[in-house]
Amino acid sequence: MAEINAFQKKLIEALQAKKVSALCPCCGQNNWTIVDKVVSLPVAEAESVYRIPPPFVPSGGLVCNNCGFVRLHALLPLSIDPKEKGGVP
Repeated sequence: MAEINAFQKKLIEALQAKKVSALCPCCGQNNWTIVDKVVSLPVAEAESVYRIPPPFVPSGGLVCNNCGFVRLHALLPLSIDPKEKGGVP
C-alpha cells in the first residue's frame, strides 16, 4: 500500500469525523484510492463571461478500486484549507 501524504490524511480524518459512509454507493465495496492533491471542480457561471482560471470548488477526490466510481467532497465544509502545502491544485 502506498504511503499517504498530509492532505490525504486530513481528508480521511475529516470524513471519519463527519461519520461519512466508507461504502461505495455504486458497488458497496470499501476499497478506495484517495487522490493525493486537491481536485478543482469548475463552476459554470450564468452569464457568458469566461474567466481564466474559472471559479472552482476545491474538493477531495476518492476513486473506488472496484467499480471506478469517483467521489468528490468539498473541502471547506470539512475545514480543510486547500491552500495549505500539499493541497494546492
